Amino acid sequence: VGVLADDESKEHATNLAKDVRRMFPDRLRVIVLEGDDVDTWPQVQVLVLAANFPQEMARRYVDNLNGGGDGRTSSLLVLTEFDLTRNLSDRRILYNVLTAGGLMAYLPRHAFVNRDGYTDQQDPKVFALADRRDQIEVNGRILLKPVLERPVDPSESEVRVYYPRSDGGGCKIIKFS
Repeated sequence: VGVLADDESKEHATNLAKDVRRMFPDRLRVIVLEGDDVDTWPQVQVLVLAANFPQEMARRYVDNLNGGGDGRTSSLLVLTEFDLTRNLSDRRILYNVLTAGGLMAYLPRHAFVNRDGYTDQQDPKVFALADRRDQIEVNGRILLKPVLERPVDPSESEVRVYYPRSDGGGCKIIKFS
């Protein structure tokens, strides 16, 4: 994941990169792309474009990745800061965007339990949850315990951990401040 930064927006870009890292620790490599020579920037699969970043530099970088003469081609997913803000506020939307961008292999094994009435256009069914001895089943997808349930909104601080019966079983709610 590349976050574009110039001298004026470097601190802002660094904060955006931290937000993406927080969503997927140890899953995605997030770098801040800076400097005026876009030809030296590394190739990325997802590009985060801050609203105040110079558009012509971003276009030049995207053109270079899409066959700008050096033989590199890429399927690049470009998110504007607005898209990122909207997508980071709902974990399900972000996972769908990353999956559509071909990054499914980098995502942790997951399933969604939509307790808020959210329906996915690709999978509009109501959730079915079964808590069994050493596994949880969500819409037919089996997850072996321990299972971490994180809230849809990453700013919420309540996390649930479901333990297998062999480890005492049960669910522990952890609140981060």
